[in-house]
Amino acid sequence: MLHTWDEGALMAHTRRAAVLLLAALVVSAGCSADTEEAPAPLATAAPLPGSPTTTPSPELAEGTVTPAGSYIEGPDGVTLIVPPGTVQEPTAAHVRELPDGYDVHIDGAWDGFVMVLMPIGDLPEDTEPVLLHHAAEGQVLEPAVVVGDHLVARLESLSVIELLKCSIPPTNALKCLAKDGYKELKKEALNQGGKKATDPLACGDVLDVVGWFTGEEACHAGETQEEIDAWQKAEEERRRKEQQGTPPSGAAPPAAAPVSEVRLSRGGAAPQGSYYDVRLAGFAPGTTVQVSCRDSADPGGFLTFTLATDAAGEAAASNRCYSGDGPDHWVVAGGRESNHVSWAASGGTGAAPPPPAPPPPAPPSRNPVVSLAQGPSAPAGYRYAVSLSGFSPGAAVTVTCHDSADPGGFFTFTMTTDGAGNAFTQNQCYSGDGPDHWVRAGGRESNHVAWSAAAPPPPPPAANPVVSLGRGPGAPAGYRYAVSLSGFSPGAAVTVTCHDSADPGGFFTFTMTTDGAGNAFTQNQCYSGDGPDHWVRAGGRESNHVTW
Repeated sequence: MLHTWDEGALMAHTRRAAVLLLAALVVSAGCSADTEEAPAPLATAAPLPGSPTTTPSPELAEGTVTPAGSYIEGPDGVTLIVPPGTVQEPTAAHVRELPDGYDVHIDGAWDGFVMVLMPIGDLPEDTEPVLLHHAAEGQVLEPAVVVGDHLVARLESLSVIELLKCSIPPTNALKCLAKDGYKELKKEALNQGGKKATDPLACGDVLDVVGWFTGEEACHAGETQEEIDAWQKAEEERRRKEQQGTPPSGAAPPAAAPVSEVRLSRGGAAPQGSYYDVRLAGFAPGTTVQVSCRDSADPGGFLTFTLATDAAGEAAASNRCYSGDGPDHWVVAGGRESNHVSWAASGGTGAAPPPPAPPPPAPPSRNPVVSLAQGPSAPAGYRYAVSLSGFSPGAAVTVTCHDSADPGGFFTFTMTTDGAGNAFTQNQCYSGDGPDHWVRAGGRESNHVAWSAAAPPPPPPAANPVVSLGRGPGAPAGYRYAVSLSGFSPGAAVTVTCHDSADPGGFFTFTMTTDGAGNAFTQNQCYSGDGPDHWVRAGGRESNHVTW
């Protein structure tokens, strides 16, 4: 069914029609393609006043999209949204159901982006939705965001799209897809690395186009009421300026926009060629900037992701995309093109690029230490419980896992240290080979730990659990709680509740997992601006009280 962009009528119509979009989609459990039974559809809502409509068949919905903006509700509720100005003249478009997804197409020329909404229905526990784009140049994992009961994608090209539901683990959608025979993935997909394919879009991107469709509350999960109120106030001011064209009488002239700068450098070695080291400066603070990675082989861009600027209007990324094609490489961020950087084409076997500039030297008192312990049981053998201490605060440390079967290393990931230069993880790599296991982090080798693939013995009883609280770094209100656990059972999941004088019964609860020595630390879970007294309870034990 086709609708035009009549905002007043559309607001009332689409909120009623939103519930009509839940229908059967191509899904997979563990990324296999199964058919999920959808709820029975409700009666179709009346068309908007003056909007031409077509009679959709169960497999096809078609119509004409206009420069004023339109949307076509297709089979199973899959909806194509064409924002105002995307087409320059009335143009035919359709949404067609196919055996392996949905063919979404605009017949004539169009420019910019469109939105595609796909109902996800009831999402089973331990699964995540993935949007696979069968583009002409290959299969692409498109960035998308879950808004309410829909998966929303912002696309700059159209062809066949398919919604998959991948089981967790694996959280790596590429491994999940590869299991189901998706072997020829374009480098956009490979660039996702170990990250989820559904990297979030900006709330503004979604709400500007589809907020009227699903309700703006869905894009504010986890925000405080003050943050939501501030956003709504900014939106009202933006809409007022758009409607009036000029600020109210007597208002001060708007401040000059900052000069945005986009810089690209050649980053570290990648599976093919080198990573893109992207730096943004001079953008508006606290905004989301869309970045498109490009090279000589794909001058129109081969991967798009988003960066959120900090309070100074700056942002950086060094592992979001890479290229082995050449010779030219650049990015476009927020509509601004970066400098161009040249490096030779490489299939991953050529000479490594020059190392990045070394970080500032650590204070003389620091002595980085890398420790390994046997973590919890894994699908094969045990997980690596890796602890870092004495590193620079906030440092991104590259860690490689080794064992006797793969002494050169079999898995590499990054750990980021806290304000004290410490970090811990036990969910990145595991091994059932042996007997020897170790890691290298920041150029330093850990101790070696021996284990076999046999089941672990039961953990020893906790010696004398101790819960300690310190004042952590500054927070949006007051300070964060720096919580330390020691003497607990190794690999234990310990429930922690944060308390203060204003909420003596507790105001936030989370879980900490101890390492192989029964220890754990965090300072990024809860904070308080109330007082004066602050404490936590962990595993039934109360910490010391700290005043701020």
